[in-house]
Amino acid sequence: LKSVFSLWQANGGNIDIAANKDLLDKQLRGKYAYVMRPRGSAKLSYASVGSGIEAYQDQTWYTKQHTVADQPDYYYGRFLVESYREAMIAREPTLLDVDGVVADPLSAKPVTAKYTRLALPLITDDGYDALFCASVPDRNIDLW
Repeated sequence: LKSVFSLWQANGGNIDIAANKDLLDKQLRGKYAYVMRPRGSAKLSYASVGSGIEAYQDQTWYTKQHTVADQPDYYYGRFLVESYREAMIAREPTLLDVDGVVADPLSAKPVTAKYTRLALPLITDDGYDALFCASVPDRNIDLW
């Protein structure tokens, strides 16, 4: 996460995903998401999701939804929306340890989610509030 934070700092609080795709895929193993909220809207949407996000067996889940809240697991969607909103309101980098269970409608058993997420606030050129979120799995997290 340190290299992503350094990249964000070096670019004046912004991250160009296209220009840094190799770095993001290598350093984060594709475990990142770019989330945005259009001006005047309360809804958060995915602009981009790395190939390493494996919350659900259906790896195209994020292309089928309209907002971050539209997750196959309703409660995980609500958690993401609230934590992303908190990071946007803070207007500063936030670090969060996650220890939860994600229900996958295509799987008989839920997925255990244990990771540390760095959320970096962005303001895009077209005036959208946005976040770049990077996650690193950590099986040692035990918040229960």
